[in-house]
Amino acid sequence: MKVQTEIHPSSVVEEGAQLGEGVRIGPFCHVGPDAVIGDRVELVGHVSVMGAT
Repeated sequence: MKVQTEIHPSSVVEEGAQLGEGVRIGPFCHVGPDAVIGDRVELVGHVSVMGAT
């Protein structure tokens, strides 16, 4: 069963970023184009990720 990814409307996920299944991105986050975020990772508010996690 595939788990849905959720992105808060105030957050930015740039083109090229790779998001795993079930990722939750909270308010005011920035995910850069080179970011790789694994399955079921949760970013709370005001987080910036520019590379692999």
